Parts: sequence; structure tokens; C-alpha cells
Amino acid sequence: MSATFEGPLCAHFIAFTTLMRSTGGRHIPLLANLARFDRFLAHAYPHATTVTKEILHAWFASFEHLRPSSQARYRTATFQICKFLRRRVASTATWEDILSPRLRRDFQPYIFSSEEIVQLLRAASELC
Repeated sequence: MSATFEGPLCAHFIAFTTLMRSTGGRHIPLLANLARFDRFLAHAYPHATTVTKEILHAWFASFEHLRPSSQARYRTATFQICKFLRRRVASTATWEDILSPRLRRDFQPYIFSSEEIVQLLRAASELC
């Protein structure tokens, strides 16, 4: 796959593509996602100098209609690109910038006493 980039980060994307190809792998899905991301940036953020949290939110929203597994592939590929870009432009967004913190659970485990287990087993045997 030969990609032609025209978006605001095209020089970085060409460098990323060169690096990926130098590893000997074909990286077709990754580079196809990069081409889509480049077109998105060219259209929606033509003056972007890096990938920001705002850009990532808009990019992820653009493929919310896809199946969750496809969305996950796009996100993973995007963050591989962001990891590369972050080495060049420190203000590039990261996983931590975009992922919401895990929700706090209020679940408290309950440990049954031996007597309660016996009562449960008796009650269950009476149901049969």
C-alpha cells in the first residue's frame, strides 16, 4: 500500500509510514487507518500542529457507528500513531488524556458464615 498524505501532519505520517515499512511487516490495516486519519485531519483540522484531545474526541466520534471491535482497532492504531508523534511533539495526546478514569465501584463483598451456608443449602434442598 502506498499512501499519499495531504493533511497538516503529513511529514510526521510519512516518517511513521517509513518506520513501519522498515520493520519488514506490511502493516496494511495500520497504514490504512493512518490514511483515513490524515483525510479526517485535512478536512476537519487543516491547521493542526499535533493530535490533541479535542481532535481525538472528534476522530473517535466519526466512527461511533462501527462495531465495537472495529472501533477498538481504529483506536489502537490511532494511539500507535500518537505514541510515535509524542516523541516528536510533546503536546500530542496520550491514552491517559482520552480515556476516562475507571468508575468507582461501591460493591462490598459479603462472606457467608458457616451457619448461613448451611441455612442456604437446607433452603435449596427444600426447593427440589
